[in-house]
Amino acid sequence: MAFDWRGTFNKSQFDRFAAFARAQSDIIGLRIRHLTFEQQRLGSLTFTYDGGGTPLEATPSDSKSTYIGKLVAAYEVLGGQVMNDLQVRALGQAVYLLAGAENATPQLMSNGEVMSPKGLSDASTTVLIQRAREWLDGPLRYRREYLEHKIRRAIDYSDQLQYEIDLLEQISQNDETEGSLEYIFSTIGDLFTDAEYRPIYDDKGKDKHGKLTYSPFAPYSTDDADPANLGQEAFGYRRDLTGAKSQGET
Repeated sequence: MAFDWRGTFNKSQFDRFAAFARAQSDIIGLRIRHLTFEQQRLGSLTFTYDGGGTPLEATPSDSKSTYIGKLVAAYEVLGGQVMNDLQVRALGQAVYLLAGAENATPQLMSNGEVMSPKGLSDASTTVLIQRAREWLDGPLRYRREYLEHKIRRAIDYSDQLQYEIDLLEQISQNDETEGSLEYIFSTIGDLFTDAEYRPIYDDKGKDKHGKLTYSPFAPYSTDDADPANLGQEAFGYRRDLTGAKSQGET
């Protein structure tokens, strides 16, 4: 895998990666444009919820021109009720457990559902419902589950497209914007000059392939020490304050 390293590297490795990344930044605008067109082709299905999590409105995009809109129209033609049977949430509408009181265990979810206790004691009705559903396996799968799965998958895909658009827009900002590519590279550049942060170092172009980057840290600096006073272990492969050193190198 190209650039197959994470937090431990030298400057030669980093400079090659930075050059590659900056070269790709020229097409960020085209990538955003493509992703936006793809998102528009998909369309959307938006649910509005009240404070208790009950759906108030479902707004599908145009059924004649968008993929999700056509799926929702087909779902309704087959008898599905979007408001009752297909409550989906976008990435920014997460369901979470609401905090309880000081003397009460949390029970309520943000969508209005109460958490189920252990042991429902519903074996009798479970058996009856299973029998009532057995002969409906095909219609349920074809008239409900098949399209529900496709709608949910399309909405997830649209959320992923939006995430990538947001990421690309952020990464293309200048070095003063936290999270941008140049901001990240500037922060890494500062760490190269920080003698107390030793996982990365400036190899002065001597180790382009990163063969020495995983050498163990030296227990102390040998740069200013008299070689005659150092033990044999001080001359093994190691990373010192000035970077990685080969065996026998002082």
